[in-house]
Amino acid sequence: RLSQMIIMFLTYRVLSSVLSVPDMGVYYFLLSISAAFGLIYANPIGMYANRMLHSWKEHGVLLRNLKTIVISLLVGSLLTIPFLFVFKQKISGEENQWALIVSTLVLYVFASTLNGTLIPGLNLLGFTNQFVLWTLFTNIVGLFLSYLLVIFVSSQPLYWLIGQGISFLIFGLLAYIILRRNIVDTNGLNQSLSLNGLKRVAKFGLPIVVTNLAVWVLGQSFRFFYKANVDSTILGELVFGLGLAT
Repeated sequence: RLSQMIIMFLTYRVLSSVLSVPDMGVYYFLLSISAAFGLIYANPIGMYANRMLHSWKEHGVLLRNLKTIVISLLVGSLLTIPFLFVFKQKISGEENQWALIVSTLVLYVFASTLNGTLIPGLNLLGFTNQFVLWTLFTNIVGLFLSYLLVIFVSSQPLYWLIGQGISFLIFGLLAYIILRRNIVDTNGLNQSLSLNGLKRVAKFGLPIVVTNLAVWVLGQSFRFFYKANVDSTILGELVFGLGLAT
C-alpha cells in the first residue's frame, strides 16, 4: 500500500506536468464514464466471482467460469459505445478522432475490469507474492507507457488512457495465464450457463448495482454537471484536488 501511494503521487505529479488543466478535466470526465461501467456492471460480477473462486476450484470448474467472466467483461465493455454516443457532445475531441475515443474507452474499460478482477483473484487463491508484484507493475508500467505516449505521440488525455489500458490488459492477461498454468479443471462436464445460474448472479448483484449506482452519483456525477456548465479548467482542478485527498 505504501508503494502504491508513492506511485499514485508520482502519477499525479507527472499527469499535472504533461497535461493542461482543461485536458485533465476531459481525462477525469472520461474516467467517470469508465467508472460508471465498472461500478454498475463489472464490479458485481467481480464480487460474485471472488465469492465463488474457492468453490469453483473445489468443484473443478474454476477455469471454465473464469473464461465466462472474461467473455462477459469483453461483451459488457462494448456497452460503453452507446453510452459514449449519448454524451458525444460533452466529450472534447475533433470529429475525426471519434473512432479513437470509442476504441480507447472500450480498451480501457475492458482492460481495467479484467485486471481488477483477475489480479485480486491471484491473492484469494494463494498467489500472494504474484498479486503484490503484478499490482505494482500494473501501476509502474502504466505510468511509464502513458508518459511516453503523451510526450512522443500527442499530449492528449486519450493517449494517457491508452497507456493505462495497455498496462491493465498486459497484466490482467498475465494473471489469467498464471491461473491457467497452475490450476486444472477436474470436472470435464460441458455445462452451459443455466437460467438458475443467471438468477443467482442477478440476485447477488442487484443490491450491489443499486449501492454502486448511489456511490457513483454521490462521488462522480458532478463531473457531468461541470462538463456541461463550467469550464473544463475548474473541473480539472477540482477532481485533481479530490484525487490527491483520496
